[in-house]
Amino acid sequence: MREKLSPVQQNTDTDSPASAVERIKSRRIEPVRRGFRVIDFFVLVFCLSGVVFFIYLFRNDLFKSIVLHNVQSVGSVVSRSNVVQRRVSDRILWDRLVKESSIYLGDIIRVAELSSATLDLEGQQININENTLVRIQRSPDGESLLIELSEGSISISTNEDSSNIQLNLMGQIVETTSNSMLNITADNRGINVQVNEGAAVITDRDGESRAMSAGSMLAIDAEGTEKHDPSVVVMRPRSNARLINNSREPLPVNFQWSRIYLEQDDYLRLEISEDSHFNRINHTLNGLVDSSHPSLDAGIWHWRILLDDAALSSGRFSVVQASAPELVSPINDSSILYHRDPPSVSFQWSEVSEAAHYHLEVSLLSDFINTFIAQDISATTFNVQAMGQGTWYWRVMPVFGSGFEGEASFSEISRFRVAQSVLKTEEEIALPSPPPSPLELRLLSPEDGANIAGLSALRTPTTFRWDSDGNEVSSRFALSRNREPLLNPSVEINNPGRTLQVNRIETGTWYWAVEVTSVEGLVSSSPPQRLQVLAIPRLPAPVNLRPPSGHNIEIESIRTQRAINFSCQAVTGANAYIFTLFEQTANGRRQIIRTSPQNVPRWSLDDLNVLANGTFVWQAEAVNINQTGVIEQSGAPGESLFIVEFPLPEVEVRRPGVLYGQ
Repeated sequence: MREKLSPVQQNTDTDSPASAVERIKSRRIEPVRRGFRVIDFFVLVFCLSGVVFFIYLFRNDLFKSIVLHNVQSVGSVVSRSNVVQRRVSDRILWDRLVKESSIYLGDIIRVAELSSATLDLEGQQININENTLVRIQRSPDGESLLIELSEGSISISTNEDSSNIQLNLMGQIVETTSNSMLNITADNRGINVQVNEGAAVITDRDGESRAMSAGSMLAIDAEGTEKHDPSVVVMRPRSNARLINNSREPLPVNFQWSRIYLEQDDYLRLEISEDSHFNRINHTLNGLVDSSHPSLDAGIWHWRILLDDAALSSGRFSVVQASAPELVSPINDSSILYHRDPPSVSFQWSEVSEAAHYHLEVSLLSDFINTFIAQDISATTFNVQAMGQGTWYWRVMPVFGSGFEGEASFSEISRFRVAQSVLKTEEEIALPSPPPSPLELRLLSPEDGANIAGLSALRTPTTFRWDSDGNEVSSRFALSRNREPLLNPSVEINNPGRTLQVNRIETGTWYWAVEVTSVEGLVSSSPPQRLQVLAIPRLPAPVNLRPPSGHNIEIESIRTQRAINFSCQAVTGANAYIFTLFEQTANGRRQIIRTSPQNVPRWSLDDLNVLANGTFVWQAEAVNINQTGVIEQSGAPGESLFIVEFPLPEVEVRRPGVLYGQ
């Protein structure tokens, strides 16, 4: 029996192929619709949380070298300049050290070019110079520190209470003692150990030890052979010393050194420069034996000691101008009145650069024999509650850290009075009175933004005028380069009157303001006004220089004149001239002579021993000096060169068998 087909099957069997295709195309396929399920959200959150957690673990592991927790430090950074980096043991990252950063065992510290760092390691001061790489460890005995110096130079300073320290220098072990100072250098040419103070013990690779005292030196080349080259060991000033100058005059610096492998008639030369390459030498002292005492202004100074043209030793130090702080508040000779309870008094003074803290003294006696307050303070303000009645005297002295040599001085003594106001009568109390208001101030001249010629500000006093709407008990005038002159004044005048004059204002931007105290004790101050002292134009370069450029100086002319005369045409506006003589060398110019200001545009070189065959450059600079000898206006240098040609001595040649004189 034949099976019965469904309608679809029947159509499939009976339809033509073309109609079947059309029927299939006409069919609509409905997509499967599925919504976002809750479990999909939890899966996504779980995956993102895992990613964040593993990133956190990776970051902690990566930056473990920068922050160490629960690890005891062995010291800290006292000061640093420019680029100083540290890598913790077994880590790969370098982080930058800053002041007061902690130092740990295993740290590798490198100091880049034109950089330096000073460390305090268990009471010992370590100065690390530029291009130096060290590693800090614990010595095998477990008591002292061991510093491994790979390359560069360091200096170590110990005191009486500090523990000893050991250095590993290519297998040589150097151990310090208390109250000693060493300078150590290591490079591919060998090592150099200098004992500037105290003593040290050096143990070589074979275990043999030798003691070194102050002023001694040990130099060993890369093969381990001791060298005996002429040298000096400088005891003063200390390496990288920071000297405090508490006066306004240049500071006399004591240079002392010991002579190593030098002959008795070997005289040395000390050169001092503001730059490390000695392109411009500020001071030159010749004919030295073992000491010198130049006077230097504030700044960073580089020095070197030379035998002929060979540098035997070099270093640097800085002179810090430690001027006493300016006392800001309470104002000198001011009065503080109170009615019932004793007032609180805020002491304020100006900041002194590089001071670690300040020592404040307050007393009822001007000689400060018995002090009411004698306290060290890190800030520049100090509040005292319930200040009693009387006339009080106070002063402040900056205190510098252990890395500085010398002491600062106290500020000028200031005084103020604390008094209780007189009680009012019943009638006065019954009548209400308006509360007092501070005085209004007006700065009249110079106007805000005024310009003053530089020479005028130097040669003639600048007049300042101000006014107020009442009578003041006291007043204070302040002039400073700081935008807040009352807080950090360069020039301060108490009770100056409403018209005053200031002498010799240097070029640059200045700000001035006035502060007054009313009868009621209210203090008011004016907004600061800006004053611009224009730059002093330079005098033109001298012309018609003699000898002219390219001039040859021969022996015959020198024998006739016995001197070389230098001259130039007078420059309008100049009253003195400075002549400078350089020798042209393969490495550049070397200054030979720089004269003091001459009253006339000419100068004679009488000491011809400074000349030799070669090319010399000389300069003439026109300047204007005041009655005290200070240069007020400098000039552009005029330059010329000359050539010295001395004939070489003739050498007599003798023929064999011929007697002399035949």
